[in-house]
Amino acid sequence: MKTVYPDYYNDFNCIADRCKHSCCIGWEIDIDQESLELYQGVKGDFGKRLKENISLEGTPHFVLKENERCPFLNCQNLCDIYKELGKDKLCQICSDHPRFYNELENRAEAGLGLCCEEAARLIITKKDKFKLIGEGEVTDGILLLRDKVFKSLQDRNFDLKERIKNTVALSGTPVPRFDILRWVEVFEGLERLDQSWTKLLAGLKADFSKVDQDAFADFIKQRETEYEQFLCYLVYRHASKAEFLEAFVLYIYFALLCFELIYAMGAVIFTQKGDFTVDDQLNVMRLFSSEIEYSDENLDAVLDELYKEFFNN
Repeated sequence: MKTVYPDYYNDFNCIADRCKHSCCIGWEIDIDQESLELYQGVKGDFGKRLKENISLEGTPHFVLKENERCPFLNCQNLCDIYKELGKDKLCQICSDHPRFYNELENRAEAGLGLCCEEAARLIITKKDKFKLIGEGEVTDGILLLRDKVFKSLQDRNFDLKERIKNTVALSGTPVPRFDILRWVEVFEGLERLDQSWTKLLAGLKADFSKVDQDAFADFIKQRETEYEQFLCYLVYRHASKAEFLEAFVLYIYFALLCFELIYAMGAVIFTQKGDFTVDDQLNVMRLFSSEIEYSDENLDAVLDELYKEFFNN
């Protein structure tokens, strides 16, 4: 089976202790069976330390320490398992992160998740158009339509709003109109991982009416590729899961909703501080991904709400 991936995929390298938002903090870290057996066989003081910091209750996992730090994340924010046993002895979730994989009928698709700040930097700051490596000839109807979506979203002869309109027209459906403040309430009702996301939602709710939309649009115009890359990332990661047209359109609507939410958050930050840096953008998108894409419950809840609003009639 061939593997397809974006052209930036192999450029990713973990920045380890230079990361401001370590994936070794705040996440439950499950241990696959092969790694568990390896860790249980380690001798000496480090083997004892491994056994003392692994819980076998439910899915085997590391027991997080104060501030939800992995017990093997040392004071230099480096991994002691990597240091003591080697890179190839990391458990699967640690080796894979922030990579994701979608298994399709005749191909596997790999990508990088936006929840990682370095992956987000690679994806969002890329100026060249989104491109897949290893794709070859596409015959599947959904993937053919997805390729047309990529082409439409990246047609830089038009501004982004026109591209979105042209993209939605591919499926013969109207451009969805989202009541952002209503959707903020939907997102506020979801399970929460990081209070920084709570603050972004609260700020959007409080200050969205104060935003000068034209001023922000003028300010951000030279950085449209950030949103273009964001939309292509979402379509690549999620739309291939669709087995029929209605589900495909649902995922397109999901991408557009997330774009409008992120764009609105940027406009609010710009209004609040008079600036909106690339780092601000990366942080907003990283938090979105962590909160929504990395929680099956939250992702399903958003998709269900979208379905009820636009398709259940």
